[in-house]
Amino acid sequence: MDNNQTIPNTLALDTSTPWLTLTLGNSAEVIYQHRSQVMTDHSRVLIQSLEEIQKKGFFSTFPPERIVIGRGPGSFTGIKIANITGRTLAYSLNCPLYGFSTLEMLAHQGSKLITPHKGLIILPVIFHKKNEVFWSEFKLGFQKLPDHQVKIQIGPYSDIIKLYSSKDVLIITPWQELYNLFQNNQFQCLHPDSSQPDSINLIELIESRDIPIQKNNSEFFEENTRPLYGSRVFEHE
Repeated sequence: MDNNQTIPNTLALDTSTPWLTLTLGNSAEVIYQHRSQVMTDHSRVLIQSLEEIQKKGFFSTFPPERIVIGRGPGSFTGIKIANITGRTLAYSLNCPLYGFSTLEMLAHQGSKLITPHKGLIILPVIFHKKNEVFWSEFKLGFQKLPDHQVKIQIGPYSDIIKLYSSKDVLIITPWQELYNLFQNNQFQCLHPDSSQPDSINLIELIESRDIPIQKNNSEFFEENTRPLYGSRVFEHE
């Protein structure tokens, strides 16, 4: 991005996990942010936060030029809420809509908090159900790859222990029980307090790709917004 160019404001949200996160702003200035652990009440809390943005006049004073959502994987209902809300906002605000895997958001978040070194695998992990988890592998610098492919896997957490115990891995998960499990198996883990989803990372991801803003008054534009619900293996579009 041109250093002399004003950074556009983005409205970003993720409700794929029990941690709801909503941010309006850009990488240089956060105008509004809400983060909370809401468990199963995503819709109500999200609407309240959007109403607060509206009441404070931020939609008119700092209008977002694009919407970015976390696509999952995670909670089926939470993913659906983010997708429907994102599409509704994009239509009403006449903004393009983009999406990133929630795992990619967590990987970017964790990568900023560590000392990078060659060969490190960043492994965000999201709880699914029972003993199953979602995970994906990321190498340092993935943020700037415009055609970056995200392969999302699902299986028992024992698969991660089996596949990665001999590798240089950093696990990122906001679930305390998963953190304890992997720590007990000698994995390097980012603390859960630093791993709770933060949608500013969606904003930083879209800015790092330097994607031109699409705006067309007569046609709705969206890119990579298909929800990533539960399945054996996903491929990022």
